[in-house]
Parts: sequence; structure tokens; C-alpha cells
Amino acid sequence: MARSRLFDVLQSHLFWAFDATSQGVPVFNPLFGFAKVSAPQITAEVEQFKDGTYVYNRYVVKGGSIGPVIFERAASMFDADFYDWIMFTLHGNKDFEDGGTLGKIANDLLGGGRTTPRRNLLIVQFTNINIANLSGDAATEALKIAGMVAIGSITGILSGGGIAGAAVGAAAAAVGIGPFQFATRIPARAWLLHGCLPIRYKAGADFDASTASISLQELEVQPEMIEEFSLGLKP
Repeated sequence: MARSRLFDVLQSHLFWAFDATSQGVPVFNPLFGFAKVSAPQITAEVEQFKDGTYVYNRYVVKGGSIGPVIFERAASMFDADFYDWIMFTLHGNKDFEDGGTLGKIANDLLGGGRTTPRRNLLIVQFTNINIANLSGDAATEALKIAGMVAIGSITGILSGGGIAGAAVGAAAAAVGIGPFQFATRIPARAWLLHGCLPIRYKAGADFDASTASISLQELEVQPEMIEEFSLGLKP
């Protein structure tokens, strides 16, 4: 039986993720997207016990655990977010030096010492409904650009940039950089990953001269808690 489009609006590739920590310098540059993000996972931990003469085991929930989340995106000479974050964590803060002049200058420009190793990350999944894809008239295009700029500004603020971040996000939105191609789509679900720590970093694909595939870098993070935001959640 055919299903209504109302129930088939989620497609796995319409997503965006960014650093939503309220203070410090964001470890995820809001202008770079992600090729792949593993879905958040919550597991209930149970313990079994015997209840009198009852034949089968009974179970009680004793707690919960959060699975790690893996972020992947194309390796670039302009992007060191993954490496920086795990190095901040290993050194306890952002005041680390890689032994080179360029690294010291970059650390100074980014405001060393203002970043905590624990970050809050936000993942947003969008529907496949595009409210701006109605016609090609000027009014629709103006609405689409306005929506992109608004989303860009909000993203800049949430990723820790404040007013300056909003200005950069709005400027980037105007030229279509970042997640702003989803600006006119309806967000369906979102997950806030609290207290994330990076636990594994892979610089890119294994070096293989026989392939022309894009090199993807990976960062695996361990959240402490996950909150899901959805229209289907009970109050």
C-alpha cells in the first residue's frame, strides 16, 4: 500500500552537525559540513535475577549507556578541527604547542586557553520538503535567501561566535557556504550530545596510490548524555 509523503520525509543525507557549546572557540568550523555522522545510540543496562520458583529470569534496568558517535568529512589542508580538539583534550586545554611557528601563531589567533575539552554537539536532521522550491519568481528567491541568512546567523551564534559569528554565518549563507542549503527545509529531529570528549582521531584514508577516492578523516567522540528533540516526543 502506498504511504503518504507525510510519513516518508526523512532522508539520511539531509543533516547538519555543529559545535553548540556556549563559551569558547568552537572546535567544529561552522563553514565545513560532514560527509557522514553515525546515529546517536542509547542502551539500557539490565541485570537479571531469579524470582522465587519462577522458571525464567527477570530483569531490571540498572542504568543506561551512551554509544560513541563518529564524524567523518573530507580531509583538507584548511581544516584541522579534529586534530586540534583531540590535542586540546590530551593536553587538558587549548594551550598546546606543536613545536612550529605556524602552530604557535594559529593558537594565538584562535585565543588559546578559551576552549574546554568537553563540548556540546548538535545534530539536526531535516525533511525532504523544501518550502522555497515553489517557483522561480523573485519573491520566492528572496524568501529563500532570507531564510539562508537567518539560519546562518543562528548557526554562528550557537557555535559560540556571538555577534561576530552571526555576521560571518550570514555572510557565508549569502554565498551558499555551509549547511545553509537546508535553510528552507523543515527540521524534523535534533540531538544534543552533552559533554563530548574525543576518543579517537584518524587523519584520513590509508595512503594508497592506486585509488583516486576522497580521503575522509574521522573523529570518534564519547557523549555523556543525549537529548532528542522531535515533534513526536511526549511532554
